[in-house]
Amino acid sequence: MRFLLMAAALLTFQAQADKLPVPSQAEQEESQKRIRELFKDEYAKRSPGDVLALAQKLLKQAAENKSESTLVFTLLREARDKAIEGGDPTLALTAIDESAKTFLIAFLDEKTEALDRIKKKAVTSESSEILLASGLMPTIPPSSSSQARRRWPNASMPRGSQR
Repeated sequence: MRFLLMAAALLTFQAQADKLPVPSQAEQEESQKRIRELFKDEYAKRSPGDVLALAQKLLKQAAENKSESTLVFTLLREARDKAIEGGDPTLALTAIDESAKTFLIAFLDEKTEALDRIKKKAVTSESSEILLASGLMPTIPPSSSSQARRRWPNASMPRGSQR
């Protein structure tokens, strides 16, 4: 048992050692300017569908461009943010997972933050259903306080209940 724990720790350390550090804020801002210029028409569109289409384009661009690590990191970060804005938890988590494959990030913290941000929006019924199925958005019983309803405004009510 002890051997297995030591082997797992060594593999984890090795996997972390192979990852790149997160680019500096200045590098990210420079890459972000390039990305926003390249996709300026897509950034101008504001509907949830358009925002999600942009997130998918950014994710695809990151997969195709592995030579510039700062650009890849920023593309993935923008894809995550646009997926959150569009209310797609699956796409947001995919962007975080892709980032975690290459960069030394606190991916569990990033996933938690992304889901919390989406939970506050829950823009589409599909994103609400995903969050409900994952247990991240509770079902509020009819007898719950108004404070609980304010905290979880998009939580579902049991069938036949009134808000």
